[in-house]
Amino acid sequence: MRDVAQRRPRAPSALVVHEELEGDDANLARSVNERLRSNPDDEGALVVLAVILLYRGHADKALECLHRVTRSNPRYPGIWFIKAKAFEALGDPRSAALCRRRGTSAPP
Repeated sequence: MRDVAQRRPRAPSALVVHEELEGDDANLARSVNERLRSNPDDEGALVVLAVILLYRGHADKALECLHRVTRSNPRYPGIWFIKAKAFEALGDPRSAALCRRRGTSAPP
């Protein structure tokens, strides 16, 4: 059995099912899914997926994606403000405030 640290990370469990979506949203979801299948750590795709999930009312799944981005790149532009929105959607104003504070204090 391979060591956990050596295993390739899996795509997020929050992948959007593009059959639920229509038009441009479906195309965007397909594109995000393809990018995450080829690279589960694609920060841009994870952020896009998180925003889609947040917009569709799945803040908990959005946070899964956002946590992955902040673990690998805490300086990703705007990430802390998006995380704040997700925490607000979950009714966690304390965590949202901490994220906003982190976003304003993070060096460029």
